[in-house]
Amino acid sequence: MGAEPILPFDIVESTWLVHMPDRILSHKELVGYRALALAKHRPHVNEMMERVDQIKRDNLKKFEKENRHKIKEFDFKPGQLVQMRNSGIEKDLDRKMYPRYLGPMIVVRHMKGGSYILADMNGAVKKEKVAAFRVIPHIARYEPISLLENIYKLIDMSREQIDKMVEDEASKLYVGDDFIFPNIPEMKRLEPGRELVDDDNIKENQHNENADDEDIDLDDPRQTRHQKIQRELEVLMVGLGD
Repeated sequence: MGAEPILPFDIVESTWLVHMPDRILSHKELVGYRALALAKHRPHVNEMMERVDQIKRDNLKKFEKENRHKIKEFDFKPGQLVQMRNSGIEKDLDRKMYPRYLGPMIVVRHMKGGSYILADMNGAVKKEKVAAFRVIPHIARYEPISLLENIYKLIDMSREQIDKMVEDEASKLYVGDDFIFPNIPEMKRLEPGRELVDDDNIKENQHNENADDEDIDLDDPRQTRHQKIQRELEVLMVGLGD
């Protein structure tokens, strides 16, 4: 309340969904507004997430349409010759003095994330993976270059070492959902047809929690601060409802 929802915390907590008061509030009314803000308004948040998802997909389709002549997806197979973009010199003042592309190079492996493992013509494998946008086809100007069918006889690394590089890359690869918040249980998208079931479970859990909290003594110092605040909010909400 009192600020625009510009931070991820504001979106997750969804406190901005509470209507702003048009007058000076009493202490009980202010606490009631805070309680409404803490309710998180799950249906509204789910609706907002769906709109954001659709906007992301629409923007992606628009970007692909506007850049359809620039976006080229190459799927290089092991043993093909390619050129590697020399992106390390692009910000240098004397970049015109250096080659823009390096190569030809040999494709050793195409990673799951899209990057490539490349090797020089003498068989030396690059220690770092090369991003897909830096790799373009090699067009031979003169005689085509013939390579061995088994490229592992050409490079200076064994198949096991290459597999180890692939495993390291796979362990760093994100395989979760792209359009929801999977790390926040309250923000997980429900499966179709389970909204009512989950709402019933939530109401049942809230009823059980209220039953467990009936014997809470607010003056007992042994009670936790969270339990006391929760009980006070329930009392104030009942008072505001009357």
